[in-house]
Amino acid sequence: MVSRDDDAQADTVTPAALAATAASTGDSHADTLAAGAGGPAAPAVADGARYQLGAAIGAGGMGEVVSASDRRIGRDVAVKRTKGVPGPELAARFLREAQIQGRLDHPAIVPVYDLGVDEHGRPYFVMKRLAGTALADVLAGGPPDARARRRLLAAFVDVCLAVEFAHTRGVIHRDLKPANIMLGDFGEVYVLDWGVARVLRDGPERAGDDIVSLDGRGTHAGAVLGTPGYMAPEQARGDAVTPASDLYALGATLFEILTGAAFARGVLDTSGLDPVPSHRGADVPPELDAICARALAPAPADRFASARALADAVQGYLDGDRDLERRRARAQDHLAAATAALARPDDPAARAAAMRGAGHALALDPDSDAAAALVSRLMLEPPARPPPEVAAELHAADVQAARRSARRALWSFAALCAMLPLALWHGTRRPLALAVFLVIVALNAAHAAAIATGRVDVTPARMLRAFVANVVLVGMLSYAFGPFLIVPTVAAAVVVSFAGLPMAPRPAVLGGIAALAVVLPWLAEASGLLSTTTAISDGALVVHARSFAMAGGTMTAILVGHAVVLMLTNAYAAQGPAIEGRVARDRLAIQAWQLRQMVAAPPPAAADRDTNDP
Repeated sequence: MVSRDDDAQADTVTPAALAATAASTGDSHADTLAAGAGGPAAPAVADGARYQLGAAIGAGGMGEVVSASDRRIGRDVAVKRTKGVPGPELAARFLREAQIQGRLDHPAIVPVYDLGVDEHGRPYFVMKRLAGTALADVLAGGPPDARARRRLLAAFVDVCLAVEFAHTRGVIHRDLKPANIMLGDFGEVYVLDWGVARVLRDGPERAGDDIVSLDGRGTHAGAVLGTPGYMAPEQARGDAVTPASDLYALGATLFEILTGAAFARGVLDTSGLDPVPSHRGADVPPELDAICARALAPAPADRFASARALADAVQGYLDGDRDLERRRARAQDHLAAATAALARPDDPAARAAAMRGAGHALALDPDSDAAAALVSRLMLEPPARPPPEVAAELHAADVQAARRSARRALWSFAALCAMLPLALWHGTRRPLALAVFLVIVALNAAHAAAIATGRVDVTPARMLRAFVANVVLVGMLSYAFGPFLIVPTVAAAVVVSFAGLPMAPRPAVLGGIAALAVVLPWLAEASGLLSTTTAISDGALVVHARSFAMAGGTMTAILVGHAVVLMLTNAYAAQGPAIEGRVARDRLAIQAWQLRQMVAAPPPAAADRDTNDP
């Protein structure tokens, strides 16, 4: 059936002559060749010289595989044959392997082209010649990197689907391992060596019919089927195998892909081994850890329901992993755009674009240190000038603060008016001055009410006018009581109330205008324009109120009430800005803490701590 004549040359004849030649020589393909009459010329090759053998490709327990050339078709093939003339039992097993592999018509299972017996009486079958590398040889180089692991996992999915196809045809491989998986040079994946496969409809298994692989590649007759380290526990015990047994072997293969090391090479009893790949020190995502551990479950019922379910689980991870890669690529694009926009940090539009880009990058890739650093920089380093939207928000906050201050001022005016009944009860010397004072109080109160209720806009100019009006009121008190008795403390309270407002004039302006309420009346008295209200006589300070009689009991009540009211109003006026400042400080501190939690590295896990710690 096969020939080693390397120098044999095939004659080229016409299709009609080839058909006649085939018929005269008893060629079994005569009908096929005759049907091709009228086509291109083809070589006439007898069955005995069809396959020209070449170098050996590999060897197993029962036979060997050699390369060959199909001279009739003109293609490269592989011929698997027994090592010698087999006995009836081995010949039957060999034929069974060819038949099982031949009827599993799947892209990941090597097709069988022909079956026969050579001139030496050795059975053989012809297969597609593969070009690639065994998965075992790929993994011999150590754990694959992330990109290589994704490719191997994709190939593993194809293997699972091929095994699922075999299971649906009632065939269990029983010796799945990296050595029996071929990765083609052009992306193909093949499941090899179906010589120990089990056909479920063949009847009960007999231990003496099984085969064991001791060297990881070859097989020989024995009592237990499979390769130690890849056999399921029930298979190692000699129990009947099921599709779940192949799932265990697939789990051991997946473990080796993830770690670069065999799960249990040469070990029959794997019950005490940890099936979680990351526990071997490999950097394995938890999803793959869980998939592998489930496939390697000791009990068949705890494994995946089918090889397709295992394939779907790994494919689901790959789909998510590809999505993660896309997210990381998009994060890099956003990060680059944000960095470019930050080249114009004072441009509000550019800074807004930088913030959006950095936020998107961090959302897409939370583990990106560059994105976290950029977000931190943007959050903690404000621009030289606030953006228009922020400026508008700050202005609105200033307006609200001014309105709250105006409401507090209304209480001050009410407290000031509460002192008037005491003065009126004691008697007034200048009713017109008192009337002017009341008018000024009413005007100031009305202006404060307009600001507090929002009937007028709050601007720096309006705040300056309100302050001047309050100073005029203080000046009236200076006219009534003199510049040195009540006026300085009232003027100081007015300065404190306005100094804490966002749109208030500068401190020098406030202090200078308020000082006029004391200095001008004093100058008027010193120049003789007004009568003197303050004098020093025999070491005593004598004060004469210009507008009110200075009876002892009444004036004492006025001074005590003035002191109490002044303390309360000052405390109330100073507390408002202080509370607002603390609220703003607390809000900023909380925001900064939240930002640190978002971008900072997590604290070390308990497993990373010093094992000597108590």
